[in-house]
Amino acid sequence: MTILESVALGKDRENNKVISKSSYNTKEGKITDKYLTVCPSCNVVWEKVHWRNKILIEYYHEIPRYGKRKEICPECSEKAISKTEY
Repeated sequence: MTILESVALGKDRENNKVISKSSYNTKEGKITDKYLTVCPSCNVVWEKVHWRNKILIEYYHEIPRYGKRKEICPECSEKAISKTEY
């Protein structure tokens, strides 16, 4: 069997076993849920990303919100602080 045939059939090349894709997806989903949070005020999924000694905030509008922990995002917390100052 060639490599292309085994890839088309979804088989592992060395063990000739069928690779189950669902186990990868569920494990990956559980891992990413640890890092993603939902803002209850603006209803957006966000995460802190550490990159080159900087902390960046990434916002995701297309990710489902079900099962994620809730925490106010930095943008909404800044808006709340600015409203109370005036």
